[in-house]
Amino acid sequence: MQARQLHIQGKTHDAIMLLTLAIQQDPSNTNIAMDMVQIFIDMGEIEQASSLFNRLPESVKASDTGLSLSGQLWIIEEAGKTAGLQALKETLMKNPDDYDARFDCAICEIAQHNPRQALDHLFYIQQNKADYKDGAAREMIITIINCSKRPGKCTEVQNTAGRHAGGIKAQNSSSREAHSNLYRERFSADHHGWWKCGKGRELLSAEHQPG
Repeated sequence: MQARQLHIQGKTHDAIMLLTLAIQQDPSNTNIAMDMVQIFIDMGEIEQASSLFNRLPESVKASDTGLSLSGQLWIIEEAGKTAGLQALKETLMKNPDDYDARFDCAICEIAQHNPRQALDHLFYIQQNKADYKDGAAREMIITIINCSKRPGKCTEVQNTAGRHAGGIKAQNSSSREAHSNLYRERFSADHHGWWKCGKGRELLSAEHQPG
């Protein structure tokens, strides 16, 4: 907990030193290892994060925190399969109705913890081509809003959703639950990481399969 607070305060080097010392003293403490994985993810050291995460026991990977870390690593991997955020933005400058590029932009923005920007792209798709990938944009919108539990993010997400609310008809509760359950198997949020990954990866994975 102390290391996490140091990291949140911007004292990441001190946090790493503290965790390194702690893991030397107690190598079997998987909570320490998971904190280290999260810090590596936040630093953009994805290879180190993946390497450490892959050494964790399967039971730990299946925990809420383990699933959160898995989801973060997976969405970063998915973002890496795209043309890249800058190139995608340039594509959209030329053709705002390139929905594949716009959806990929949303993936990249989620990977970079920018939910507001991701929602902007997803709402554009929903308002202009609601049947894109069988409603993938709508489902992801619902999931992002439902998962906006990270401190400082909830209001940002709600404000963005409010700006676009006129473009999408209100859903009844049963419909909303049905749509969100699909993505809840794929993503959820915990107190530190945005996403935890479950079974349903088919939709986004199919996005980047060779045609």
